[in-house]
Amino acid sequence: YGLEEKHMQCVSLDAIIANHHLDRLDFIKIDVEGGELDVLAGAEQALARFQPTVVMEFSAHCLMNFARINPPDALNKIMGIFPHVRRIAQHDGVTSLEHIDELDFMTGHVLRRGCIDNLLCSFRPLHDTAVRGRHQRPNR
Repeated sequence: YGLEEKHMQCVSLDAIIANHHLDRLDFIKIDVEGGELDVLAGAEQALARFQPTVVMEFSAHCLMNFARINPPDALNKIMGIFPHVRRIAQHDGVTSLEHIDELDFMTGHVLRRGCIDNLLCSFRPLHDTAVRGRHQRPNR
């Protein structure tokens, strides 16, 4: 089939902001199959300057197999960048923010939730909250 190696140019978020002279950045969504720490490294200046809220996928499988990073080390790095990190939990149509205790999070992440979680990361305090999705039926 003649598979050719393809190369993709990657540009850091800091470079994009500098090139486009952006003066505001409120929110970042990261889902790059284990490359989340690389994205954060390329956004170091933007994170310091704008302090945006970040939602990112956290997948132990992708971190271990694609990025060759120990998931607890990745979680520690994320928690070292952001003062406030919560897991976005969804149960029966209700979305809530849950506090992260490293050991409990990693145990639940790997054993109960199938190695995929979404994290809400912020430089400002996050309040644990619960929201019922509009598309969900109310409990009876």
